[in-house]
Amino acid sequence: MKFKKIVLMILNFLTIMINGNQNTDLRKYMELEIKCKSIIRRDDLPSEFSDEAFNLVDEFIRKTIDLDYEILIIFDYVTGEIVKCTIGSGINVKITFDDDEFKGKKIASIHNHTKDMYTPPSDKNFGIFSREWEDYELIAGYNKLWILKAKIKDEKLTFELKINSNLLFNMTLDYYSNKDKKEDEKNDKIDNEYGNLLKNYINNKNESRIQLTEREYSYD
Repeated sequence: MKFKKIVLMILNFLTIMINGNQNTDLRKYMELEIKCKSIIRRDDLPSEFSDEAFNLVDEFIRKTIDLDYEILIIFDYVTGEIVKCTIGSGINVKITFDDDEFKGKKIASIHNHTKDMYTPPSDKNFGIFSREWEDYELIAGYNKLWILKAKIKDEKLTFELKINSNLLFNMTLDYYSNKDKKEDEKNDKIDNEYGNLLKNYINNKNESRIQLTEREYSYD
Protein backbone atom coordinates (compact mmCIF):
# COMPACT_ATOMS: atom_id res chain seq x y z
CA MET A 1 0.00 0.00 0.00
CA LYS A 2 2.82 2.43 0.89
CA PHE A 3 4.57 1.67 -2.40
CA LYS A 4 1.38 2.40 -4.38
CA LYS A 5 0.92 5.68 -2.50
CA ILE A 6 4.50 6.73 -3.28
CA VAL A 7 4.02 5.89 -6.97
CA LEU A 8 0.80 7.92 -7.04
CA MET A 9 2.53 10.90 -5.41
CA ILE A 10 5.24 10.72 -8.08
CA LEU A 11 2.61 10.59 -10.85
CA ASN A 12 0.82 13.62 -9.44
CA PHE A 13 4.12 15.47 -9.12
CA LEU A 14 4.93 14.71 -12.77
CA THR A 15 1.47 16.02 -13.71
CA ILE A 16 2.33 19.29 -12.00
CA MET A 17 5.65 19.57 -13.84
CA ILE A 18 4.31 18.65 -17.29
CA ASN A 19 1.07 20.62 -17.48
CA GLY A 20 2.42 24.06 -16.62
CA ASN A 21 0.31 27.00 -15.38
CA GLN A 22 -2.86 25.05 -14.67
CA ASN A 23 -0.95 23.05 -12.10
CA THR A 24 -0.06 26.04 -9.99
CA ASP A 25 -3.46 25.26 -8.50
CA LEU A 26 -2.59 21.57 -8.14
CA ARG A 27 0.62 22.45 -6.34
CA LYS A 28 -1.30 24.74 -3.97
CA TYR A 29 -3.84 21.97 -3.36
CA MET A 30 -1.11 19.40 -2.62
CA GLU A 31 0.33 21.78 -0.02
CA LEU A 32 -2.95 22.21 1.88
CA GLU A 33 -3.05 20.96 5.45
CA ILE A 34 -5.01 17.81 6.28
CA LYS A 35 -7.44 19.04 8.96
CA CYS A 36 -8.85 15.90 10.61
CA LYS A 37 -8.86 12.12 10.74
CA SER A 38 -10.48 10.02 8.05
CA ILE A 39 -14.23 10.74 7.94
CA ILE A 40 -15.47 8.44 5.18
CA ARG A 41 -15.27 4.66 4.91
CA ARG A 42 -14.02 2.59 2.01
CA ASP A 43 -17.51 1.23 1.32
CA ASP A 44 -18.98 4.76 1.13
CA LEU A 45 -17.65 4.95 -2.42
CA PRO A 46 -18.76 2.91 -5.45
CA SER A 47 -17.10 -0.50 -5.69
CA GLU A 48 -15.44 0.60 -8.96
CA PHE A 49 -13.28 3.09 -7.04
CA SER A 50 -9.83 1.74 -6.21
CA ASP A 51 -8.09 2.05 -2.85
CA GLU A 52 -5.95 4.80 -4.40
CA ALA A 53 -9.07 6.71 -5.47
CA PHE A 54 -10.55 6.27 -2.00
CA ASN A 55 -7.41 7.75 -0.44
CA LEU A 56 -7.60 10.71 -2.84
CA VAL A 57 -11.27 11.39 -2.05
CA ASP A 58 -10.75 10.99 1.70
CA GLU A 59 -7.77 13.34 1.66
CA PHE A 60 -9.65 15.90 -0.45
CA ILE A 61 -12.49 16.05 2.08
CA ARG A 62 -10.10 16.44 5.00
CA LYS A 63 -8.19 19.21 3.23
CA THR A 64 -11.21 21.21 2.09
CA ILE A 65 -13.73 20.68 4.91
CA ASP A 66 -13.38 24.20 6.35
CA LEU A 67 -12.31 26.21 3.30
CA ASP A 68 -14.26 29.32 2.28
CA TYR A 69 -13.55 28.73 -1.42
CA GLU A 70 -14.08 25.83 -3.80
CA ILE A 71 -11.57 23.46 -5.34
CA LEU A 72 -12.33 21.03 -8.16
CA ILE A 73 -10.32 17.96 -9.05
CA ILE A 74 -10.78 15.64 -12.02
CA PHE A 75 -9.26 12.23 -11.36
CA ASP A 76 -9.06 8.65 -12.61
CA TYR A 77 -11.10 6.54 -10.19
CA VAL A 78 -9.14 3.38 -11.05
CA THR A 79 -5.57 4.67 -10.76
CA GLY A 80 -6.27 7.51 -8.31
CA GLU A 81 -4.30 9.89 -10.55
CA ILE A 82 -5.22 13.60 -10.46
CA VAL A 83 -5.77 14.64 -14.07
CA LYS A 84 -6.74 18.29 -13.52
CA CYS A 85 -7.16 20.67 -10.60
CA THR A 86 -8.44 24.20 -10.29
CA ILE A 87 -9.00 26.53 -7.35
CA GLY A 88 -12.06 28.73 -7.55
CA SER A 89 -12.94 32.16 -6.26
CA GLY A 90 -15.39 31.89 -3.38
CA ILE A 91 -18.29 29.59 -4.19
CA ASN A 92 -17.54 29.47 -7.92
CA VAL A 93 -15.12 27.11 -9.61
CA LYS A 94 -14.70 26.28 -13.29
CA ILE A 95 -12.27 24.13 -15.22
CA THR A 96 -11.36 24.10 -18.89
CA PHE A 97 -10.83 20.88 -20.81
CA ASP A 98 -10.92 19.16 -24.17
CA ASP A 99 -13.19 16.12 -24.32
CA ASP A 100 -10.54 13.94 -25.99
CA GLU A 101 -7.92 14.49 -23.27
CA PHE A 102 -9.61 11.92 -21.03
CA LYS A 103 -9.49 9.01 -23.48
CA GLY A 104 -8.52 5.72 -21.86
CA LYS A 105 -9.29 6.99 -18.36
CA LYS A 106 -12.13 6.30 -15.92
CA ILE A 107 -13.05 9.82 -14.90
CA ALA A 108 -14.73 11.23 -11.81
CA SER A 109 -14.61 14.71 -10.33
CA ILE A 110 -14.87 16.04 -6.80
CA HIS A 111 -15.41 19.57 -5.53
CA ASN A 112 -16.24 21.02 -2.14
CA HIS A 113 -19.20 23.10 -1.07
CA THR A 114 -18.31 25.70 1.54
CA LYS A 115 -20.10 25.72 4.90
CA ASP A 116 -22.40 28.59 3.89
CA MET A 117 -23.69 26.54 0.93
CA TYR A 118 -26.25 23.76 0.83
CA THR A 119 -24.60 20.36 0.44
CA PRO A 120 -26.68 18.57 -2.27
CA PRO A 121 -26.07 19.01 -6.00
CA SER A 122 -27.35 22.23 -7.52
CA ASP A 123 -28.57 22.76 -11.08
CA LYS A 124 -24.96 23.51 -12.15
CA ASN A 125 -23.85 19.99 -11.27
CA PHE A 126 -26.12 18.30 -13.77
CA GLY A 127 -23.92 19.38 -16.65
CA ILE A 128 -22.25 16.00 -16.09
CA PHE A 129 -25.03 14.45 -18.18
CA SER A 130 -23.68 16.43 -21.15
CA ARG A 131 -20.19 14.96 -20.74
CA GLU A 132 -19.64 11.46 -22.09
CA TRP A 133 -16.22 11.09 -20.45
CA GLU A 134 -17.28 11.70 -16.81
CA ASP A 135 -18.94 8.87 -14.87
CA TYR A 136 -19.20 10.34 -11.36
CA GLU A 137 -19.37 13.76 -9.74
CA LEU A 138 -18.68 13.91 -6.00
CA ILE A 139 -19.67 16.89 -3.87
CA ALA A 140 -17.99 17.25 -0.48
CA GLY A 141 -20.15 19.32 1.85
CA TYR A 142 -19.25 20.34 5.38
CA ASN A 143 -20.98 17.29 6.91
CA LYS A 144 -21.69 14.82 4.10
CA LEU A 145 -20.59 13.55 0.72
CA TRP A 146 -22.90 13.36 -2.31
CA ILE A 147 -22.09 10.94 -5.14
CA LEU A 148 -23.79 11.53 -8.49
CA LYS A 149 -23.46 8.61 -10.88
CA ALA A 150 -24.02 9.66 -14.51
CA LYS A 151 -22.98 6.94 -16.92
CA ILE A 152 -25.13 8.34 -19.69
CA LYS A 153 -24.94 11.35 -22.00
CA ASP A 154 -28.37 12.88 -22.50
CA GLU A 155 -28.89 16.58 -23.20
CA LYS A 156 -32.62 16.28 -22.58
CA LEU A 157 -31.96 14.77 -19.15
CA THR A 158 -29.48 17.56 -18.38
CA PHE A 159 -32.16 20.17 -19.08
CA GLU A 160 -34.82 18.23 -17.12
CA LEU A 161 -32.64 17.87 -14.02
CA LYS A 162 -31.54 21.50 -14.07
CA ILE A 163 -35.14 22.70 -14.22
CA ASN A 164 -36.59 20.25 -11.70
CA SER A 165 -33.75 20.56 -9.18
CA ASN A 166 -34.43 24.31 -9.10
CA LEU A 167 -38.15 23.67 -8.64
CA LEU A 168 -37.51 21.26 -5.76
CA PHE A 169 -35.08 23.65 -4.09
CA ASN A 170 -37.35 26.68 -4.40
CA MET A 171 -40.31 24.67 -3.13
CA THR A 172 -38.29 23.62 -0.08
CA LEU A 173 -36.96 27.13 0.46
CA ASP A 174 -40.47 28.64 0.31
CA TYR A 175 -41.83 26.09 2.77
CA TYR A 176 -39.17 26.64 5.44
CA SER A 177 -38.94 30.40 4.97
CA ASN A 178 -42.27 30.67 6.81
CA LYS A 179 -41.16 28.51 9.72
CA ASP A 180 -40.23 30.10 13.03
CA LYS A 181 -36.81 28.52 13.51
CA LYS A 182 -33.25 29.64 14.14
CA GLU A 183 -31.33 30.32 10.93
CA ASP A 184 -28.89 27.40 11.35
CA GLU A 185 -31.72 24.99 12.13
CA LYS A 186 -33.73 26.28 9.18
CA ASN A 187 -30.78 25.84 6.81
CA ASP A 188 -30.22 22.28 8.04
CA LYS A 189 -33.89 21.48 7.41
CA ILE A 190 -33.72 22.94 3.91
CA ASP A 191 -30.51 21.03 3.20
CA ASN A 192 -31.95 17.69 4.35
CA GLU A 193 -35.37 18.11 2.75
CA TYR A 194 -34.06 19.29 -0.60
CA GLY A 195 -31.46 16.52 -0.59
CA ASN A 196 -34.08 13.85 0.09
CA LEU A 197 -36.46 15.19 -2.56
CA LEU A 198 -33.68 15.34 -5.15
CA LYS A 199 -32.36 11.89 -4.25
CA ASN A 200 -35.83 10.32 -4.51
CA TYR A 201 -36.56 12.11 -7.78
CA ILE A 202 -33.35 10.85 -9.42
CA ASN A 203 -33.33 7.33 -7.97
CA ASN A 204 -37.02 6.72 -8.67
CA LYS A 205 -36.19 6.80 -12.36
CA ASN A 206 -34.94 3.21 -11.84
CA GLU A 207 -32.17 3.76 -14.37
CA SER A 208 -29.01 1.86 -13.36
CA ARG A 209 -26.72 4.39 -15.05
CA ILE A 210 -28.11 7.25 -12.93
CA GLN A 211 -27.97 7.43 -9.14
CA LEU A 212 -27.58 9.95 -6.33
CA THR A 213 -26.12 8.72 -3.06
CA GLU A 214 -25.70 10.55 0.25
CA ARG A 215 -22.98 9.58 2.75
CA GLU A 216 -22.81 11.08 6.24
CA TYR A 217 -19.32 11.71 7.61
CA SER A 218 -18.17 9.57 10.52
CA TYR A 219 -15.91 11.02 13.21
CA ASP A 220 -15.25 7.76 15.07
